[in-house]
Amino acid sequence: MLDAAIRLFRSKGIRAVGVNAVAAEAGVTKATLYSHFASKDALVAASLNERDIEWQRRLTRHLDHHVGDGEQVLAVFDAYHEALIEDDYRPCPFVSFTAEFADASHEGHQVVAHHKQSLRRTLSDLCQAAGASEPEALAGDITRLLEGAYVMGAVLRDASEITLAKATATRLLREAVPA
Repeated sequence: MLDAAIRLFRSKGIRAVGVNAVAAEAGVTKATLYSHFASKDALVAASLNERDIEWQRRLTRHLDHHVGDGEQVLAVFDAYHEALIEDDYRPCPFVSFTAEFADASHEGHQVVAHHKQSLRRTLSDLCQAAGASEPEALAGDITRLLEGAYVMGAVLRDASEITLAKATATRLLREAVPA
C-alpha cells in the first residue's frame, strides 16, 4: 500500500490522490487500507517516512563507497544526483509535501523536519570528521547548496546543477579544512 501511495503521490501530488485511488492501485479495499492507516494524513506521513528510509539507504550506500578527508561530504552530492535522475527530475518529495500542506500541524511536517535535520546532522558529523574548523556552519552551507541544486535541477531538468554545487562545496571544504 505504501509503494502504491508513494507512486501516486509522486506522479500526481498528494492532494490530488484520494484514498480510493491508493486502494485501487494497491489492489486492496478501502477498508483494508484504513485498517492499516487511520486516515489519509497517516498514510501520507507513513509514505514520507518510507521515503526517508529509502533516502537513508541511498545515502549510506554512497558514504560506504568513499573514505578520506572530505570524500564522504562530497559523496552526499552523488546521492542527490542519483536521486534527481531516478525520480525523473521531480522535486524533492519532502519539499513538495510542504508546498501542498502549509499547516505545520500535519503529522507529515514532523517527518519532513526530521529528514532535513538528519541530513544537516550527518553533514555536520562528516565535516567534523574531515577536520573542518566550523563543521556546523559548513554543514549549513552545504545543506543549502544541496537543497538549492536539487530544486534547480528539478526545475531545469538538469542534474549538472548538482555537479556545479559539488564543485562549490569542494572549494568550501578546502577552505574550511586546515592543511
